[in-house]
Amino acid sequence: MGEDYPGQAYFHANNRNIRIAEEMWAKKSKCWEWYGVKDKRGYGQTGRNDKYIGAHRLSWTLYRGEIPKGMHVLHRCDNPPCVNPDHLFLGTNSENQLDSVSKGRHPNTRKTHCPKGHPYTLENILPGFNKGRPSRSCRACRRLEWKRRVI
Repeated sequence: MGEDYPGQAYFHANNRNIRIAEEMWAKKSKCWEWYGVKDKRGYGQTGRNDKYIGAHRLSWTLYRGEIPKGMHVLHRCDNPPCVNPDHLFLGTNSENQLDSVSKGRHPNTRKTHCPKGHPYTLENILPGFNKGRPSRSCRACRRLEWKRRVI
């Protein structure tokens, strides 16, 4: 029996996924939603014997080959349950973080005020680096800190 689509043998070996594989192949350009188990962030999970792998990582391996050590599988579509290999690309941890910032998913991009309540505006932000990573701090808090030190 020849393969009608890549990875068919895997999906036929795992009968519960036959319908999913056929649906995914039929709609190549759209997101392929993972219908199985998902983690708390919405990423598909699959595995055996208490060893789990992200469904998007499995998809990459089936359609594109091995994932080099230290590389992450990122989503162009920004849809965590998507396993469409055309929507996936490889990147380092740094590229993954920058991707999440550029798409507004990084937790710090949603913060509009500093912990003391001052707004994060262009006039009130001090860009900098913390442990080699880009960071921002509050100019108003910094001013108050300097006043306390001088007095």
